Amino acid sequence: MASFAILGDDKLHWRPDHFGYNRWGTEVGITFPNVKLLDYLPRRQELEENPNPFATVILAHLDTLQTRHDLQDRKDRKFRLIRGLYERGWDADQVRQLFLLIDWMMDLPKDLAEAFLDEVEQYEEKKQMVFITTPERFGLERALNQGLSQGIEVSLKLKFGEPGLQLMPEIRAIKDSEKLEAILHAIETVTSPEDLRRLWAG
Repeated sequence: MASFAILGDDKLHWRPDHFGYNRWGTEVGITFPNVKLLDYLPRRQELEENPNPFATVILAHLDTLQTRHDLQDRKDRKFRLIRGLYERGWDADQVRQLFLLIDWMMDLPKDLAEAFLDEVEQYEEKKQMVFITTPERFGLERALNQGLSQGIEVSLKLKFGEPGLQLMPEIRAIKDSEKLEAILHAIETVTSPEDLRRLWAG
């Protein structure tokens, strides 16, 4: 058995190659090789031409790191990656699985997410290859809302305890992801569950 580390952080010179500890005269440790994903930044064309699906995953990771402060650019890069999936000639199941992974990695706010899906739909119509179905698109929205609701629930419990959790039945009924995002961000500044409730109840 062998071990190695895949480093997906954004610190170019952080390259750990060992781990261990010493206690009461006993020393335990391991030395391992590592792979730094940032090293692939200059090799984009090589990754785009590589038939290995993991090459696309590396591209999605690097694009996510590089677009943290430019979400419009993230949307454009995300569409470029998805278009590449279709052009590789993979079957629908492979495209669908990688599509969902990339969509999760390269998260977008609702307006850009909708614009991205519109681009994908137009491309599919042009190429006459519909791999991502309408129910799956709705599923992406539901998954986003579910994640936001879970984040809200944890935040309410930490800040207000049981009185905060009593808001969750109303919050779970909200389907607008932008409103859910606003609720999540507002928890930090509101002083009571009732103050938070005014965001959707008026």
